[in-house]
Amino acid sequence: MNRRSAIASLVVCLASFSAPALALAASEPDIALFKVVTVKDEIVIGLTAEQIGRVGGRDAAAVARALKERGSLEVWRYTVAKGTTGDLLNVPLARVGLLPDGLVRIEPFATPLPIVAPGPDAK
Repeated sequence: MNRRSAIASLVVCLASFSAPALALAASEPDIALFKVVTVKDEIVIGLTAEQIGRVGGRDAAAVARALKERGSLEVWRYTVAKGTTGDLLNVPLARVGLLPDGLVRIEPFATPLPIVAPGPDAK
């Protein structure tokens, strides 16, 4: 096998491995997850694209600033659950109100698990 065909084979091989990952990333909902730490506990929250636009950014500082300015925020609380195929997913659990009292910090929450967006009729 010459060098050119070896490189071509490598490119095809890499493309076949990355195509499913790109398809999965493209299908991911536009949800930003954050860990909210209070004096008593911590929860993971998710903001939809619409909420991200209203708070002025998808970083933790924008969320903290919006919470301070508005006095409260209504967000989705997220948890890890098994999907229908048995895979673990980050799913919305309930709408919760955040108040700045007792809040220690807000930090970005990175996860390798897929994120499920709230349904259109979710309350």
